[in-house]
Amino acid sequence: MKLTVIIPAYNCASTIKKAIVSTNVFNDNQIAVIVVNNGSTDDTKSIVKELCLDCSRIEYAESLKGVSYARNKGIELTDTDYLTFLDADDVYMQNGTKTFLNNLSRKSDLAVYNYQVNEKIQDLYSLTQSVSSTDDQISLMLDNPTKLLTVWNKVYSTRIIKENNICFDPTLTYSEDSEFLIRYLVRSKTIRFFNTTTYRYNVTSGSAVHSHNVGMVRGYLKAIDKVREDMKDRVVFSSSLNNFILMQFNLMMVHAVYANHIPYSEQIAKMKKIARDKSIEAAITSAKFQSIIKPRFTPIVLCKYHLYRMASIIYKIRVKQNERLTN
Repeated sequence: MKLTVIIPAYNCASTIKKAIVSTNVFNDNQIAVIVVNNGSTDDTKSIVKELCLDCSRIEYAESLKGVSYARNKGIELTDTDYLTFLDADDVYMQNGTKTFLNNLSRKSDLAVYNYQVNEKIQDLYSLTQSVSSTDDQISLMLDNPTKLLTVWNKVYSTRIIKENNICFDPTLTYSEDSEFLIRYLVRSKTIRFFNTTTYRYNVTSGSAVHSHNVGMVRGYLKAIDKVREDMKDRVVFSSSLNNFILMQFNLMMVHAVYANHIPYSEQIAKMKKIARDKSIEAAITSAKFQSIIKPRFTPIVLCKYHLYRMASIIYKIRVKQNERLTN
């Protein structure tokens, strides 16, 4: 076997079989699947156990509750040269894992593929055609975390992960994917982007990134501090790290502050308070106008010049756009 697919499983009885079948593990002896049940209370365990009886390359395991614990357990159990991650409510496109296997001969430390969100293709390959060096690729990924810093739709070297003790931080409740991937990226010598769509990401009303959580701001700020610590000696990425932090600020505004049905005056007050956080304030202050004059950074520009009410209008519009995605 050459490739292990790690699937964290929590109360996913309605989708887990489809996810496993999409890996092509039943037909390809080069693929192994590790399903890590992390506290399910539905029929997830029995469904996976039954599939294990049909295919010896499917392994069932258990971990503490939480996706980070589940993924770490999967990494621990992996004994193939390469691994990848699949969420239990997503699937691979037809020939998705076959494409992964066909490209292993390219010997890249990280292979990145296009993916589909509901019916829309995210063309990551085209985004990267203007850059060639690994440092530039990493900078681009930091600049575009919501599109490029997901842990799925990528194939990793198991050796790099284990030799560098790279794991998911269970204390992080948000951006744990980004934090893991950033630590992996800075230890990668070759990153290749392939112009093939291999993964279908399903947006649901229960998706964490599309739902309000009162602890979200605290979780994002903790992740930012962890990433800053990870990157403290990587001066070459300082500008892109600022952009990463600013994007986390955008996420906090859209998914926590303005998705919360509290009085408008309180939303403004919360935005100002978060903007004064040490890491956020430093990123906003140091950001060059030329680098943030992009649609996604427009509200950041407004916050930089203390035009908070104008920024809030944009964030409210984005909240409405997200609501349409999940309705």
